Amino acid sequence: YTYGTADTRLAVGSNGDTLVADSSATTGLRWSAGNPIANPVINSCMDIWQRGTSFTAAGLLYCADRWTYWRDAYASGITASRQTTNDTTNLPDVQYCLRIQRDSGNTGTGLLYSNQALENVNSTPFIGKTVTISAYIRKGANFSATSGNVTFLLRSGTGTDQAVNSMTGAVTVASKACAVTSDWVRYTATGTISSSAKQLGIELNYPPSGTAGANDYFEFTGVQIDIGSVALPLRRTGGTLAGELAACQRYFWRISSGSGNNYQKFALGHFQTTTVFNFILPLRASMRTTPSISTSGSFTVHQGQTQKGTAAPTLQGDGSGSEVINFNATVASAIEGYAGYIRAENSTSTNIDISAEL
Repeated sequence: YTYGTADTRLAVGSNGDTLVADSSATTGLRWSAGNPIANPVINSCMDIWQRGTSFTAAGLLYCADRWTYWRDAYASGITASRQTTNDTTNLPDVQYCLRIQRDSGNTGTGLLYSNQALENVNSTPFIGKTVTISAYIRKGANFSATSGNVTFLLRSGTGTDQAVNSMTGAVTVASKACAVTSDWVRYTATGTISSSAKQLGIELNYPPSGTAGANDYFEFTGVQIDIGSVALPLRRTGGTLAGELAACQRYFWRISSGSGNNYQKFALGHFQTTTVFNFILPLRASMRTTPSISTSGSFTVHQGQTQKGTAAPTLQGDGSGSEVINFNATVASAIEGYAGYIRAENSTSTNIDISAEL
């Protein structure tokens, strides 16, 4: 401080905040929370892909864990896929990104989207506060957005655990028209969340034009929400890959036969009657709510070495919850009370999908 100059020194904080460098501040410093709140965007660096690594089905569907993809009117002609960042300079700790692509030759001009809805409980620490969203984004060589931009935004809603595109009382809190290039750039936007909001959701989209070339896409990773007007250093929700997987499995868990496991055994159980095989499956993580299930592929139920049925398992409400679920499968001529098991039948794509998504 120099005598005779305006006093631009920062007032002393008394709430545990610490000083951090900020070149945009008059003093070159600003106060920041001493212990930043964890990034609420789960799988922000696209590490976890339980459902697979490439998706082309039409509709509003999940791709990377916790991330959806779709087009206006749920049209076809969109591919979501896992890609490598290939940048050890700007993203030394981030291996993967999510690519949202209009398929080559497609002429549809409906917007392409990807988003993630946060639970109310994970949104609460940010309600009523000024926040900054950030993400690393780049484009493909044939990126055809009419404006040249990817729109990156944060929405709030007043409902309970709703999807981003159907939030009650939806309001755009912060938005950035990102003039993307072929290089990774971190884009940010700042806004203030209403104290009446209950839920948050992140979205990225772009409006294509003309006929798609082979590389009409954008890619993104490292998505984050921070309290304050500055994006803090990138960090994952779970801290580690194991922590990130556990966070994802609160919403979804796929049990799969997988490559090299044509006869994967899924669970042991018992024959509740001569026609019903029952098994209990403890979940890897406590899920958001009692899940639903879907199955694909071929199953068989065995009593010893004898096959007793080929029906896929079905969820039983009695005895199922967010930590343990109860299954039945139909069989024939089993011995009641005997033990057995359910397995994949010569298939590398037999799955049990357990979902508690928003």
